[in-house]
Amino acid sequence: MTDSKGMAGVVRGFHRGTDEIRGHANLVAVEAQKGTAAAAMGVASMVVGQYYMIQMNAELGQISDGISKISDFQDNEYRSRVFGLVAHVKTIASFQADKLYVQVTKEIKSEETEKREYDRLLEIHDNYPKYVLMMDDFAGGNYKGIKTMHIADFLLSSEF
Repeated sequence: MTDSKGMAGVVRGFHRGTDEIRGHANLVAVEAQKGTAAAAMGVASMVVGQYYMIQMNAELGQISDGISKISDFQDNEYRSRVFGLVAHVKTIASFQADKLYVQVTKEIKSEETEKREYDRLLEIHDNYPKYVLMMDDFAGGNYKGIKTMHIADFLLSSEF
């Protein structure tokens, strides 16, 4: 314990861990009355509460770090799967006698994504087939001459 620099007439108490200060609190003197024991218990409960709040904060920080690592792992796994599929699609396309254009995306959830995926193919003005391949289970259809289909359906198709 030491005198508090921030408050006059107040003592600062510290809680030490194994090799560092783990918590601290300003302890204010209470006038002796009938409720002195209750006041002392109130101060003690505040110190204990602060200690456990620090403990919970540290645990939540570790949980947040773990969630970030899991999210990064899932993103990297998804990217590697897409790159592998794109490489496979390029291999299939190179064996074709004719040329075809393929755009690959995970899913189309917004007009912005739809515009980005289809506009690239719409800028190509020739008569070779154009495809947008997705991992969406409900993928299918035709948009301005561009076939939309699931990646697995494309890879298993007898056309290629």
